[in-house]
Amino acid sequence: VRSVDVKEALRLQNENNFVILDVRPEAEFKQAHPPGAVNVQIYRLIKEWTAWDIARRAAFAFFGIFAGTEENPEFIKSVEEKLDKDSKIIVACSAGGTMKPTQNLPDGKQSR
Repeated sequence: VRSVDVKEALRLQNENNFVILDVRPEAEFKQAHPPGAVNVQIYRLIKEWTAWDIARRAAFAFFGIFAGTEENPEFIKSVEEKLDKDSKIIVACSAGGTMKPTQNLPDGKQSR
């Protein structure tokens, strides 16, 4: 596993048949995405209305986020359905995470 920039990702897609797996929300994907990219959301809007989920929504709202999200429990299943098991994959998001270590983030920066 390694980090690549946009230019390298597109080169790998075009020359080496890599698939770009875009994990952003579907609405962002529909606005713009690399040609041939496949979208599977890694996070989704909070779906349930249990007491715990209502508390989570309130916590998000406290910080001004009115569309709180949670991990998509169907993520792996959806990826397996959309991609061949032998696919070479480049994962892309909008938050700009990196695996490159820095002084403050020795394990890299999480994309979310």
